[in-house]
Amino acid sequence: MDHSEENKSKPDGGIDPEELTKLFEKLKLNKFQFCPYCQSAVEYIWVHGHYQCPKCKNVVISCCGES
Repeated sequence: MDHSEENKSKPDGGIDPEELTKLFEKLKLNKFQFCPYCQSAVEYIWVHGHYQCPKCKNVVISCCGES
């Protein structure tokens, strides 16, 4: 089975090249942070007075300094 055409359309084997370009642009603008719990590169979201990871839902920056 030849996967050469699949590798041409997706250079890393799984992410669309356009999506990869968008991710690199966000990284250049420092929009991503690494979650200390799940280690994902994400944009934290503001929920009820604190920031949380959108992937694992853990509080990463509390309004009171607690985590």
